[in-house]
Formats: sequence, structure tokens, C-alpha cells
Amino acid sequence: MHGEHGVMLNLLGKMVIEAGMPVALASVAGRAIRLTSRPPRGEGRR
Repeated sequence: MHGEHGVMLNLLGKMVIEAGMPVALASVAGRAIRLTSRPPRGEGRR
């Protein structure tokens, strides 16, 4: 029973990692796009 629980946790962890990686990459990419598309606050007003 304990071994089964470990396998379940392992599968869950793999699923979270596999599902989380694209989400993390997308959020990082979105942030980078937002930063590059919009000028910094100081330069925008000049």
C-alpha cells in the first residue's frame, strides 16, 4: 500500500512538471514580450 502511494505521488509529480513547464515558459515569454513591446516608463514620457 505504501509503495502504491509512492508511485501515485511520482506520477502526479511528473504530470505537474510536464504540465507546469509549458505554463512557466509561456508566462516568462509573455513577460518578455510585454517588456519588449512596451517602452520603459522613464523613456515613454520623454
